[in-house]
Amino acid sequence: MTISIETDLGRPISRKFCRLPTATDRFVGTQPPRSANNEPPRIWKVEDDHAYVMGVSNPKGFSKTWVELPNGADPIASIRSRTELFPEDRTWTIEPLNIPPGRYFPRMARPEHQHPGHFPTPFYRGLDFAHQRASASLQIGMLADRLRTCFQVVGPSEPNFNVFGAEFRNILLLAATEVEAQWKGILRENHYDSSNTNQRWTTKDYFKLEAALRLADYAIEFPEYPWIDPVAPFRGWSPSNPTGSIGWYDAYNSVKHDRELNGNRATLLRSLEAVAAVVVVGVAQFGIRFVREATRWRDLFQVHEYPRWSIGDTHGPIFLPGDEEAGEPIDYPF
Repeated sequence: MTISIETDLGRPISRKFCRLPTATDRFVGTQPPRSANNEPPRIWKVEDDHAYVMGVSNPKGFSKTWVELPNGADPIASIRSRTELFPEDRTWTIEPLNIPPGRYFPRMARPEHQHPGHFPTPFYRGLDFAHQRASASLQIGMLADRLRTCFQVVGPSEPNFNVFGAEFRNILLLAATEVEAQWKGILRENHYDSSNTNQRWTTKDYFKLEAALRLADYAIEFPEYPWIDPVAPFRGWSPSNPTGSIGWYDAYNSVKHDRELNGNRATLLRSLEAVAAVVVVGVAQFGIRFVREATRWRDLFQVHEYPRWSIGDTHGPIFLPGDEEAGEPIDYPF
């Protein structure tokens, strides 16, 4: 019996920018089109009667970094008038920043504002959560070792995707519980449902992390086994069926509750997807360096696809020395 991987591995669907409650009208990001040669992405700060590009030593001295705001003027329209000078430039992306410059959502990586289309990176370079990052990488290393041992007996190829057994079950259970542990950690750091002292969350709660981290946009490839198609462990995750809509998690849930009846669902494919899910959650928190610096397991797992964030969802640096709020985290508004 041939089993196909249940994912659509085309390029990630472009998501519309969604303004969050954390955004204000004070900070605006501008991202140039490809036709605007040598024009960098920028962050504008809006004052009462003007707006200017942050990080420029004398913004008022340049036409593209300063704009007057007459009473009642729309800041974004005024900024657009300074950027879209030629017909070919009239496709700038201009968005309010969901994360004010110098702030960040805990354990949620985003690209830097100068490279909005690049891999996500943590604002704090991962140092604030060094223990959690190291622990997550250690867990993936142990799971990768177990997978490699299994692959010495059962070749990791499509004809064997349906093979099941006790060790695949162990890998599936360990990987899925690791994903749950990290989900909980992210929610806690962002003070989600803080009145719930027991913190007994379900997949309905965990699903809220999909949009926050864009988990469905990630796909993982396997360099040691290039004949295996990349897998996207969260693609297809649905709020109407948050447990059953992703195959590896549904298999984990079934096997966890009744090993004797559902043990045959702990297959090679599901265990591989579950470990890939741990990698995805790690990258979504700690950035691409989480993989690049993982000498123990990076040859087994690499990022094949990742989210394309626009300028409004990027990190801006600390522009204003002495800002009391600079460098402080803010909770993601679930």
